[in-house]
Amino acid sequence: FYSPLSFTGKNSFAYGASCYHWTPWVFGFKRGSDGSLTFLNNEQGDVPVAQPGDFYCPWLASADRSKNLAVSVQSLDGSTFNPTGPPQLVTYQTDRSGNLTTSSTYSNMPTTGVQNVVDMALSSSGKILAVAGTAGLQFFHFNGGTPITPFTDLVVNVEIDSVFWDNSNRLYAISYPSNQLFVFNISAKVVQEAHGSPYSIPNPID
Repeated sequence: FYSPLSFTGKNSFAYGASCYHWTPWVFGFKRGSDGSLTFLNNEQGDVPVAQPGDFYCPWLASADRSKNLAVSVQSLDGSTFNPTGPPQLVTYQTDRSGNLTTSSTYSNMPTTGVQNVVDMALSSSGKILAVAGTAGLQFFHFNGGTPITPFTDLVVNVEIDSVFWDNSNRLYAISYPSNQLFVFNISAKVVQEAHGSPYSIPNPID
């Protein structure tokens, strides 16, 4: 499946997204009472329609503690398979069977400035989405079942490879190339870098 899974709030379902061999796919699993995972063979989130001549390649998913899911998508030229714009962000909703639906469209999905999405994660509150990429780190407001909206521009201008939230709305972001750990305190209105950040960490590993 080529991407990690993200579990919904009650751990009933887990989702991922990939584009292996240029085939867009948002996939899911159902968790059993014993913890085992069963592939949802008939579950596939509809990827929004791109501009004429293009198609979307999804990559990575992050679920909130309710029934909603964020997925990044990259528009590609249908002939050359080259990127035709910046990555965008889709919102999905799950039903009781684990099926996904979306009201996201090309026109209401926000674009990101991270260039190539490497990691993404929702805060424990489910209100803020962190998106990391080769050009830096950016935050978005996650609005449940409605489209994601912009929050900040890039707050870091070096490659960010892994992001992690704690339960106090702090985000930890690792940059492998620059050997640094960035820490941010986030509220609904303000993103503030912690005192002393970034911290030097030789050869970080997540």
